[in-house]
Amino acid sequence: LLKDVPVGNTSPSIILLGGFQVIDEKRIDITKMFPPTVKHLFLLILLSTFTGKKKISYADLRNILWFDKDDNSARNNRNVNLSKLRSLLIRVGKIEIIEDNNYLWVSLDKNVFCDYQEIMAIRATINTDKNFNRSLLVKSLHIASKGALLPDVHAEWIDAYKAKYSDTLIDFLLKTVARPELETDYELLSKMGDIILLHDNIDENGIRLKCYGLYYSNRKGKALQSFNKFCDEYKNLLGEIYKGEFNDMIKSTKTMF
Repeated sequence: LLKDVPVGNTSPSIILLGGFQVIDEKRIDITKMFPPTVKHLFLLILLSTFTGKKKISYADLRNILWFDKDDNSARNNRNVNLSKLRSLLIRVGKIEIIEDNNYLWVSLDKNVFCDYQEIMAIRATINTDKNFNRSLLVKSLHIASKGALLPDVHAEWIDAYKAKYSDTLIDFLLKTVARPELETDYELLSKMGDIILLHDNIDENGIRLKCYGLYYSNRKGKALQSFNKFCDEYKNLLGEIYKGEFNDMIKSTKTMF
């Protein structure tokens, strides 16, 4: 039997970054109550809602989850698993799985925190706001530092979502770096480099930002150590020596601002 163990003062949450986790209104971790098919169904609806499509069709769900079933069997499986999903989500808070015209999407109450939804919303705000909001950027970096998207979920259908999230996040960070307010904010620059490297450990912009931030915050030894580690990983992955030099990289990084 699963034991209901409170997880502190955490808000009702749906966590996707660093691993799948669901915390209910009583601050109980109910992640293990999600059977594999129910979990995949939920993630498909959730990710579709908060990306470009905004919803997912019955047909797409069938092609992914019940491709080996006939129409009646696929429909029955969908309905049974949706019922199980809704009964679990009631524990978390006001979360609606909406069905309309053969499409599904999810609606989350403002009291239910979803890290993926939050970081996408912050990204959109920062990208469109002319005024630089450091506290909002710090919040986004805190969320992003938790990890990659659903590293514990392995399925062919999710690979595109993982790649899209990584690409979107890296593009967002590199665009944000160009803001003049960040040129001497070495702590944030180093953190942004760290997050880029979390998604691509041989990304040259990532190591440039990390080393630049460390170097100019008087952690030159740590900067060189990070650079040497990057060079080792670069050689291991690509089979060739990284041609960049540490000092040249530090100097050239200023062109990013």
